[in-house]
Amino acid sequence: MRILITGAAGMLGTDLNRELSRDFEVAGAGLAPSTDSNYTQMDLSITKNVASLFSRFNPSVVFHTAAMTDVDACETRREEALKVNLEMTQILADEANRSGAMLIFFSTDYVFPGDKRGELEENDEPKPLNFYGETKFRAEKYIQQVSLQYVIFRITWLYGIYGKSFPRTILERAKNQKKFDIVADQIGRPTYTKDVAGVMRKLLLNQTFEKKINTVYHLGNQDSVSWADFAEFILKQAGHEDARVNRITSDVLNRPAKRPANSVLCLNKIKTELNIEVRSWKQAVSDFVHEFQKQDAAGQQMHMMQDIK
Repeated sequence: MRILITGAAGMLGTDLNRELSRDFEVAGAGLAPSTDSNYTQMDLSITKNVASLFSRFNPSVVFHTAAMTDVDACETRREEALKVNLEMTQILADEANRSGAMLIFFSTDYVFPGDKRGELEENDEPKPLNFYGETKFRAEKYIQQVSLQYVIFRITWLYGIYGKSFPRTILERAKNQKKFDIVADQIGRPTYTKDVAGVMRKLLLNQTFEKKINTVYHLGNQDSVSWADFAEFILKQAGHEDARVNRITSDVLNRPAKRPANSVLCLNKIKTELNIEVRSWKQAVSDFVHEFQKQDAAGQQMHMMQDIK
């Protein structure tokens, strides 16, 4: 099986590449640079580039992770957000149809307004509060209307070791900062990219995608938390016992893009239909903190070696 990953140099794409390469022939592509030999640096919002890539590699499955995920930037740079999040997806969906490939698309909890009491189910009506959510919802609709073989996974509060994320920001700032103002009126499921990649590998190995296609699933680590409590847990896991989290409301930040108050995606469908149940977010974050500290220590040691030279 040949697998193509868009945005393969990104946070989720990197972990997908590492995990899936254990069992499958994998190629990556995207705008960001990468040193991987199986990676092609190109603009995937240009139709001829995508057509050439598909022609050369002939993938059976396409994991589409490339996206403009800076929510506030999407609000102020709408033309760019449309190009990356919608138009690129349309081009990939069309090319996947022509080549007979299945398209796996990663969407977001931000397609919902977040005003529901209780967990958000796959068939709840999307109504995005911000333009990022709007672009992802429009991409979802295009795939559902056009794609012959697809699966859409909505994921909430994604983080990983290979990119910018909330846990990484907290840990980097904690080196010199002891007080954090963190929003306490938004809740969600922190979701580790490594766990998402592991789920995708399991589904491919079990050939599950062939049986359960043309639908939407919610995916994430178990249990939910507010941003403020999430930050507190990260700090304690990393040994920053003297750090303090000051709980604030969303309106204090006055960001360009509104965020949903409730981002807790219901995981019943993916458990029932695909037999997928991911570990708790606390277990995943503990692993992330350990991995971050290893990476950070290695980086400091490298700098010391350079200083000695």
